[in-house]
Amino acid sequence: MDAQHELSSPPLELSRSLRVANIGTFTGALALVGVLFALMPRLETSEIERRTLATFPSFTMSALTSGEYTRGIDAFVADHIPFREALVETAFWLRDHRGPSADLFNAPPTATPASPVEAAPSPMPTEVRPPVEPPGGATPIAAASGAGGEARGEPIRVASAGPLRPKSAVVDGELKKKEGLLILDGQAMHPFKGNEADTKRFAETLNGYDEVLSDAINIYALIVPSPAALYLPKEYERHSYNEPRYIEKTYGQLSSGIEGVHVFDVLKKHKDEYLYFRTDHHWTVLGAYYAYTAFIRAAGMKPRALSEFQRKVHDDHYVGTWYGRTRSRDLKRSPDRVDYYVPDTEHSVEMYKKDNPKRAVPGLFIREKSANYGIFLGGDVPLMVAKTPNKNGRRVLVVKNSFGNPFVVWLLSHFEKVLVIDYRYFKANILDVIDEHKVTDLVFINGILTSSTEVHTSLIRRLKKKRRR
Repeated sequence: MDAQHELSSPPLELSRSLRVANIGTFTGALALVGVLFALMPRLETSEIERRTLATFPSFTMSALTSGEYTRGIDAFVADHIPFREALVETAFWLRDHRGPSADLFNAPPTATPASPVEAAPSPMPTEVRPPVEPPGGATPIAAASGAGGEARGEPIRVASAGPLRPKSAVVDGELKKKEGLLILDGQAMHPFKGNEADTKRFAETLNGYDEVLSDAINIYALIVPSPAALYLPKEYERHSYNEPRYIEKTYGQLSSGIEGVHVFDVLKKHKDEYLYFRTDHHWTVLGAYYAYTAFIRAAGMKPRALSEFQRKVHDDHYVGTWYGRTRSRDLKRSPDRVDYYVPDTEHSVEMYKKDNPKRAVPGLFIREKSANYGIFLGGDVPLMVAKTPNKNGRRVLVVKNSFGNPFVVWLLSHFEKVLVIDYRYFKANILDVIDEHKVTDLVFINGILTSSTEVHTSLIRRLKKKRRR
């Protein structure tokens, strides 16, 4: 061995000591993480991401063999790693300082979208919608197209006289593009990327329920359009599929035993009101109310007037999921307001947090101590059952994701029972629930982004664990 090699190579004893030290450090770090994981309190929600965190999954042999149990453990560990909130906050900060990532606006509608929506080889043609007309005496919320005689860049305006619309914080009007979102004047919108294959898949899934359920059960499909369907500036329409056409295409493939509830038309009539949050992907309680009126009429009943209920403000400085995802300063300067209406129908609620539909604990449809959007149902629960004094023989089951949370509250006035299943968390057999509670009306409610997503469609399909006649 030459002198140069001897000088550049560490002694054997030192090399071994370094390896031992590295192994010891790594093992100690793992042990520390394990101790912190066991001792630190568990958060139920992420304030930064504005979502409910995963809970530890219930063990069943079917869940184990299907892989759901191990996936549930993975999700639980990922959501509760020590100092996760600080790490997520740091990640958002780093992303903001390196600039926005590639988004939907850099690609044609046929490209694979950033949202979990399956791309299609043959996209649905987009119809041209008429431009949004600005009524007089209005407050700006989102950028306009310049159509209808307006100058390009002038805001789309929403009537300030609406009962719920808070005054928007008017910012500089600069276009913000983050995470596939259009953010303009404090309003976030997600262009829709749907396709023909999605409509068929979702319709066939719902048709499967019609095939196995009694003809005595009324089945409804209710697809909620996104705010982009109403407020997307005309110059950006080429980046989004036509939502009303997509919904009608889906409804057109439903079997004769399923009725599609036309929500877009009624929302369009009230587009100058506070229907959607600016900083969150959900609709407001007012948007849910107008959808309720469309459903109740389809069910052969008369909706109640909004004026019959007492309105309360739960949070007047709410920033939601879109802000949590983008950390946009424009959104932070345009906070939302979370309102709710007090149910005046006497009722009791039981909820089932686990997969056992036989073990109930008291629940609430309006949980005033919950944060923000969680005031509705207290968040997402696998199964909830509300009983009322109504004696009309009508018992409704709503199969939903989070868009259904403010919707179901309005149904208490009309049904003996209001059952709510969140298809993302319910693992038992939905047919058993329908039989046990003698359900007469079955409603599937989805936001359009999830009705076009294979993951959500498959979850709805799997609720039906057996076929029966």
